[in-house]
Amino acid sequence: MPLPIGDNNFKVEYDSRTQRFQEIVDIILGLWRAPGFTYHGQYYHVDDMTITPAPVQQPHPPMYLAVSRTP
Repeated sequence: MPLPIGDNNFKVEYDSRTQRFQEIVDIILGLWRAPGFTYHGQYYHVDDMTITPAPVQQPHPPMYLAVSRTP
């Protein structure tokens, strides 16, 4: 699932990309850890959300990140 962070295809403020990315990671980890997860950040809000099936790996599955750098 592509997330609207990093490039400007989604008209996202370039300077906010790091904070937006951190909020997305916080949300994903929170959803993996607890049912009825709520999060209110500067950019994203989640209320009483649960994902199923819950991950089996503890504390959570590994997260992989693909990045590139433009000179």
